[in-house]
Amino acid sequence: LPIEKMIRSVFRFRAELCSSRTQHFVNTLKTANNPISLHIRRGDYLSIERTQTFGLEYYEAAVKLLRTKYAGGEIFVFSDDVEWVKSNLHCEDMTFVDWNTGADSWQDMYIMSQCKYNIIANSTFSWWGAWLNNTPDKIVVAPKQWMKEETNKSDIIPETWIRL
Repeated sequence: LPIEKMIRSVFRFRAELCSSRTQHFVNTLKTANNPISLHIRRGDYLSIERTQTFGLEYYEAAVKLLRTKYAGGEIFVFSDDVEWVKSNLHCEDMTFVDWNTGADSWQDMYIMSQCKYNIIANSTFSWWGAWLNNTPDKIVVAPKQWMKEETNKSDIIPETWIRL
């Protein structure tokens, strides 16, 4: 789509503005075994009535799908509640990206966009991290139901993404 090219030309990350830690981390992704970004949003989603939150089953199924069907490998976890994720999500080869907070949070989205695969929450932050991923053969796994009270099939998720 012509509009997609325009949006991608405007919304680009300026890697030179990243912290040295983020820049180093992105460089290590180049040698990672099919890196997977996994984003879990909790925080305010736990108290917003119309918001759908997803159990660990969604994330575990998404990891299993990527690792078995698409040879996904190392998982890089992003969350606004990293301690909860560390205590509750148990997958092999997980690295927690927990140093970009506050005004630096955009760097998490940049790192997510540099992974080969993305497992997203029903969050615009997740969505943009996956959408801005320019990997030609990227695989994105998204929740089947975006909103708690979704009455019709949403067009939020691109057709090429896997709804789980």
